[in-house]
Amino acid sequence: MSRQETQTHAWTVKDIISDGENWPRYQQAYAGQVSEHQLAEVEKMLACGDASQGFATYICLKCGATVRVCFSCKSRVCSSCGKVYADEWAQQLTSRLFNVTHRHITFTVPAELWPILEATPAWRKELFGAANRTLRKVLNAEPGIVMVLHPYGKDLKVNYHLHVLVTEGGLNAAGAWENQPFLN
Repeated sequence: MSRQETQTHAWTVKDIISDGENWPRYQQAYAGQVSEHQLAEVEKMLACGDASQGFATYICLKCGATVRVCFSCKSRVCSSCGKVYADEWAQQLTSRLFNVTHRHITFTVPAELWPILEATPAWRKELFGAANRTLRKVLNAEPGIVMVLHPYGKDLKVNYHLHVLVTEGGLNAAGAWENQPFLN
């Protein structure tokens, strides 16, 4: 792309990965660290919307005009197709939540720990346990909790943090629901 095109172009993940030699360089730099499944998902994403992957042709019965619509990749890492998965997940999750007030909380992790979490995936699991124990202690009850680990920030740099959806309250020791609209 020219400098002017770059300045006016909204880059997608697909654009960045497929630009120049980015994808081959990435594969070489991280050889043996990326699973076959991950590689396959990226390859699918890179071919998204390419006629070589298949397409449907629609013909207007009145004027005879034709339109070719290329098939999507349906990969979770695709900027376009991944949104479908996220929306479906959110809809399924919403249908299973308790009909009570929920609160969104973000648990941040100090930057000094990010290299440890990058190098030791087992420690990432510990973040979930720590957040779970913290919420149960603060609420002094059994809340409903959904947690999602985000390893990167909006700028796509490492920034480990948990997004947590938690009920404002929970079941007490007697099994009765206790509202707790204030979380310290």
